[in-house]
Amino acid sequence: MESKTVRILSVSGAAKEVSVVGSRVSSLMEAVEEAFGVAPARQRLICSGRIMRPDDLLSAYALNGTIHLFPRTEPAVPLRRRESPPEDYLLESGAAGGGGGVFALEEVDIGSPREFLWGFVMGFVLGFIMLLYLWERSVSYRQKMGILAGATAQLFVKYVHSGWIAAQAQPPPGD
Repeated sequence: MESKTVRILSVSGAAKEVSVVGSRVSSLMEAVEEAFGVAPARQRLICSGRIMRPDDLLSAYALNGTIHLFPRTEPAVPLRRRESPPEDYLLESGAAGGGGGVFALEEVDIGSPREFLWGFVMGFVLGFIMLLYLWERSVSYRQKMGILAGATAQLFVKYVHSGWIAAQAQPPPGD
């Protein structure tokens, strides 16, 4: 098999040349484990802005630059697979008849409580404009929930405020 040398840059700033034997990203991950001591389950390799998946071929990536290594603090949760489409698949995609293929579910970024707070503030201040941001894939789950909670709180405050203004505008009974 052919051997290919790739430059890996770690988050800590350590750069090493790694020799890869094989055609899959998993073989690169094994070579990175030998060089940096990071288990493949904890590795996140980024090449030209794309996350490298273990099942992909190395030829799918432009390996002429530097590959960045971001070790995870915990082992990655493997992707779950289903033999049938999710129950809401037909509603989301508009597909009819749903085939019996294998559907991979993506990892969901839950986010932090701080992201929820930012989402709440943005949803409260910007209201319905932020609802358009919910379809952005890079937004974490908690931030999306914060945006929804903030927009809902803004609606509630406006409703209560308009009722209070209407109550103040009415003349007191008996006049």
